[in-house]
Amino acid sequence: SVEVVEDVSVEVVEDVSVEVVDDVSVEVVDDVSVEVVDDVSVEVLEDVAVEVVDDVIDVFEDGSGDVADDGDDTSDPPPTPLGLNDVTFLLPLPASVTASPLDGPAMLPTNLFTRLVTGPGDILATRADFVVVAVRFDLCDRLASVPCAPGSDPVLRVVLQPFVPGVRATRDVAVHVFFAIDVSEAGDLVLALRDLAALGATVDPRPTRPLTRPLEVNPLLADATSPYARDFVALVTRYADPAQLIRMTTFGQVGFESQRWHMRGLVGNPAAADGFADIVIPGLGASTQEVRKQGPSTYVATPFADSPPGFGLALDATAFLAASASARSDALAALSATDHPLATVAETIPCMTCHASTFIADQRGLTVSLDPASFPGRFASRFDLAPLGTRHGFTLRALGYFNDAPLVSRRVAAESAEVVEEIEAAFP
Repeated sequence: SVEVVEDVSVEVVEDVSVEVVDDVSVEVVDDVSVEVVDDVSVEVLEDVAVEVVDDVIDVFEDGSGDVADDGDDTSDPPPTPLGLNDVTFLLPLPASVTASPLDGPAMLPTNLFTRLVTGPGDILATRADFVVVAVRFDLCDRLASVPCAPGSDPVLRVVLQPFVPGVRATRDVAVHVFFAIDVSEAGDLVLALRDLAALGATVDPRPTRPLTRPLEVNPLLADATSPYARDFVALVTRYADPAQLIRMTTFGQVGFESQRWHMRGLVGNPAAADGFADIVIPGLGASTQEVRKQGPSTYVATPFADSPPGFGLALDATAFLAASASARSDALAALSATDHPLATVAETIPCMTCHASTFIADQRGLTVSLDPASFPGRFASRFDLAPLGTRHGFTLRALGYFNDAPLVSRRVAAESAEVVEEIEAAFP
């Protein structure tokens, strides 16, 4: 057996004189000689074992190896642990579209953007105004409510919103673009995320950087010229390959009507004329869902499916107040399932459920005097899954901004926690 450490290669043969290169010490026993050179492959004959550690080699005729330690520890350091903010990144709003470190419009193919966003005539937006507001890396596309299977292609999700010039704010519109990353690059991706986290730990201006910190605006991306920001931009740019685009979705305010939104999406389909087909929303049989706010905390969706079961009751404040304790419990459990990445996914529930669940859970929790973190079936994590931002029901934004206020939903926090746990398990 042969072990090679620190880029020193070893060749073992019989009856050959000993040559020592680069100050590597060699001990030879019973006419077995060792040649040590740089960058030469290892060959072993006669079942002689060689071990190279800390520039010292011992060879014995019985095939066993011994190591004389010079005091240096050559073991690999443990990988940098990741937190929620190391896989999901909420960017500070730039001063202008051109000041954004990432080229948002370049990530929105013109033909698909027109078809998805502006073509139907309901959402008012201009492609050139979109900036990147958030990024998420994941180990797979999560089409099922189970952990990512080995061999899955990782996915990069980029969230873009139209920037309002002069006021440093966004409109209540967003487009999500999803890029597949070849599974052969999964290890490199994880290494890059860990390297970025390690760099962040050395430059974070906050006194401490606990891994359990909830999702928040990443202050390390405020200076686009910093090494951390440059490495982040390079990583996103590397994988935001238009040829690897697999899905686009939008959720936007209808015209100038506050508290009325349309949701729809496109998914890659080689059989389609332009390579993308309309997404049929699960349980609805339709490609667009409309949501209206009616009253302080009641929403009406058209078309609608009560999925998960009990979610419909949760949406209606008056009906929830009048419901039995058992029905209320089912409604709270439906809200928990909506925010649980191993209970529901975008392929199993309609668009609006994940967007509405955080605000609705807060409101229904007030009705029953229960913290949403204590709802039945709630996703549990070692991380702080607190949502970000104050919600008044005026928007259903889950990851991004409402005007200039950053927002993160419980679902996004839970998904991020699941991503971290699966990365640590798959790449210890």
